[in-house]
Amino acid sequence: TYKKIKEIHFQIDDNMPAFGANGKVAPCLGLFSLAAYCCSLVASYTCEFVDYGKPSGIWWAQDSSGECHGFDGFTGNRRKAAQAMTVLTTLLGGILVVAGCAMSC
Repeated sequence: TYKKIKEIHFQIDDNMPAFGANGKVAPCLGLFSLAAYCCSLVASYTCEFVDYGKPSGIWWAQDSSGECHGFDGFTGNRRKAAQAMTVLTTLLGGILVVAGCAMSC
């Protein structure tokens, strides 16, 4: 019975998609995670997605003329918490992207 279980196990392994370094799935997942990480950096740290005339960004505000500037002085506890969370998720995302690329190579 052990021999039969071992044969079934190897048959299952042969039918599974290849996720490893020489597989087809790992490079696609790596590229997808890298692109998603870059998009999140752009959305978090640039002024491109802030509404005109509204201080709705995490790091930046736009005045009515469309110019970007940082928040001056006290920004409130919620904004500081959002900024801290942005830094934390950026660091964790970077570590995950590097680890994922290292595992797929």
